[in-house]
This record gives sequence, C-alpha cells and structure tokens, in this order.
Amino acid sequence: MADKAIFETLPNYEYTRDGFHIVFNGEGLYVTNNASHIAVLEKAKPFIKRIDDGQQAGEEESYPEHVGGGMYVLSNGEKVKGKKAAEQAESTLEK
Repeated sequence: MADKAIFETLPNYEYTRDGFHIVFNGEGLYVTNNASHIAVLEKAKPFIKRIDDGQQAGEEESYPEHVGGGMYVLSNGEKVKGKKAAEQAESTLEK
C-alpha cells in the first residue's frame, strides 16, 4: 500500500478520466493511499496539485509560489499580491 497523499483542486471537483471517478471534498481536497489514484492524479498537474509532505521526491518547493490571480505564497505561508512584491518579501525572509 502506498503512503498517504493529499491532493488539492477546485471544491467538489470530480475527476472522471482513464477509468477513474475521484471526487474531491467541499474544500477541494482528496486524501488517499491508493497507489493507482496517486499515479493518475500526479499526472493531472498543474490543475490538481499534490500538497502533502511527500511531495514529488527530490523536488523542492520554490518560493514565492504563484497561486493564481496575481497572488504569491511566501515560505512562511504569508500571501502577497504581485510578483515583485513577493520576491522582495521572500528575500527579506531569507536573511
């Protein structure tokens, strides 16, 4: 059995492809330890994103992370509007 994986997308989204019918909850989350579900959802990037700590082995997150609508998330979890503002804020956090 695979490790637990957590995926995020739109609330109540239904993934119905490749013979799978996977339903995300009202917060847009889907938690599973089913290896076939994990494999198929990891291929659905960037629309469906894996958000658990076991995120793609060897792949480090880079900050600031663009989350859409001109918003960026910093390494401390703070949200900032605008790429330049986010880069400046992140650079002050790294000091």
